[in-house]
Amino acid sequence: MEKRICKKINLANIMNDKIDQLIQIAKKYKDFEVKIKSDFSPVTQLDLEFSNFLEGVQQSYFPETVFYSEEKYQALSFPSFVVDPLDGTREFIMGSHEWSISVAYIFNQNFSGEGWIGNLNTKEYFFEPKTDRDSSKKELIGEVSRAEFEAGLYAQKQTPGIKLIPLGSIAYKLGRLAYGNSDFVVSLKPKNIWDIAAGTILCQKAGLNFYSQGKRVFKVQEAYGPPLIWCDERNSSELLRIFS
Repeated sequence: MEKRICKKINLANIMNDKIDQLIQIAKKYKDFEVKIKSDFSPVTQLDLEFSNFLEGVQQSYFPETVFYSEEKYQALSFPSFVVDPLDGTREFIMGSHEWSISVAYIFNQNFSGEGWIGNLNTKEYFFEPKTDRDSSKKELIGEVSRAEFEAGLYAQKQTPGIKLIPLGSIAYKLGRLAYGNSDFVVSLKPKNIWDIAAGTILCQKAGLNFYSQGKRVFKVQEAYGPPLIWCDERNSSELLRIFS
């Protein structure tokens, strides 16, 4: 992979300054047409407009990076600007507030970098993770995919001492996890790097590990197989047993 020099730029400051512009774009495309992509996933004009806007951010502040968006991507190399412009498109289409914008500036293949996740509806913006966590809790709270939960994928996973809460956007869930709003996040479906890049960076900075198919993940790759689990190391063995 081609190596480029990384600049020390604060992604959070840049993205926080862009919030009002993102909100205006969202208002402009409140009425939308849904199209189906070649992989049978939905896309709206707002997905595309956010992607174009974030590509402009990349070109202005991170020109040395590869732009890697769900809506526009090429071969992944580093440094990379990895974007899911609208994570939770299905939730957005249904009128739910459980969607988010995920932006990651990844320096190298080791998930070193910066992450920013924004939920414009709830005004939650994740960029400085919480590092002190309560280790004395008697019940672990985990957030899981609402679609997976409603499809019954967790029906056989209910366990005493563990509470599962269904929620939309995986990026939104990972931001909440990094900020201490839950104890773990699980997905039983594959995920692409744009879904989880920013959230995984924030979780790592919060002292949390990422597991895919029963093994801890250390390297950035284009996609990951289930089960996907983000959690504290001390809870990893039990969670891997339950969800594998």
